[in-house]
Amino acid sequence: MLEVQETKNQHTVPQGYLKQFTYDGKRLYVFDKYTQRLNSRGTKSVASLPYFYDFPDDVRMDFGDPQLVEHIFSGIEPIFYNLRDDLLRTIDKQGRIGRLESGDVLLHSGTVFKDC
Repeated sequence: MLEVQETKNQHTVPQGYLKQFTYDGKRLYVFDKYTQRLNSRGTKSVASLPYFYDFPDDVRMDFGDPQLVEHIFSGIEPIFYNLRDDLLRTIDKQGRIGRLESGDVLLHSGTVFKDC
């Protein structure tokens, strides 16, 4: 049976999204509203909480995997990052996104299919 990794530090904002706001690809400026201070932190320690998406004990047995939501998100995030990066590259090249007509489907590759 495949052993599933337990994730303790679960991000409420995905690291791949946070990286778009970094100044060096790893760190970003964060304002602490309690201390009223601005500081620099790595994406691993920003917008995360221990076991944030885990099911509570009384629901765990219904799903089998207490970290089901975290595992689903970790599978979806790379797809989102690829789509986002393709979109940003298109904007950089064309200066705009382009216009789709009703019924068009834009694929990850940037290909548009008519009348799907």
